[in-house]
Amino acid sequence: MSDYLKGDAFRQFVVIEVPGVIALWSWALVLLQAFPEVSSFVQLNAGASVFIGLAFTTAVGLVLEDVGARIELMWDRLLAKSREEHESEWWEFLTTPRDESLPAVGYLRSVLLRTKFELGACPALISSIAGLWVAQCAFGVLPEIAFGVAAALHAALFAFLLYESWCGISLLSDIRNRILAAGK
Repeated sequence: MSDYLKGDAFRQFVVIEVPGVIALWSWALVLLQAFPEVSSFVQLNAGASVFIGLAFTTAVGLVLEDVGARIELMWDRLLAKSREEHESEWWEFLTTPRDESLPAVGYLRSVLLRTKFELGACPALISSIAGLWVAQCAFGVLPEIAFGVAAALHAALFAFLLYESWCGISLLSDIRNRILAAGK
């Protein structure tokens, strides 16, 4: 795996920026449709528009990451009901030094990155379909059937990512358990 894929820049892109874009794209459509002067500004000031868009995307992405952390906490509490040792293993894992070169540690990071994306993308999809609904109601941006398909895809993707986030949290717990057991 390249250093970029292991680094903080890639993590920020996947966990913060992508969910931020998912959450905001439809609202940008509403803004551009509702205010032609904003569209003119974007066309005349591409660099500034990109900077403003990136700032909003980052801010919203950080909020979505926080919302995702709350979903993660809900999953952790649910998992702790079926695995009593879940919470104690989590704290033991956080406080135990380990060999970072273990393949299991790299695998854990990979699963964690995917799970964090899934947790942030779920609320982002809710924002996305809400903005698309506003754009549809106010401006009729899509044929009705296309809007229905878009809404169904949003709902299906939301359900899939929510389920996958649960699977990811469960898998992370199992990986932490195995890493701790290997170190004993």
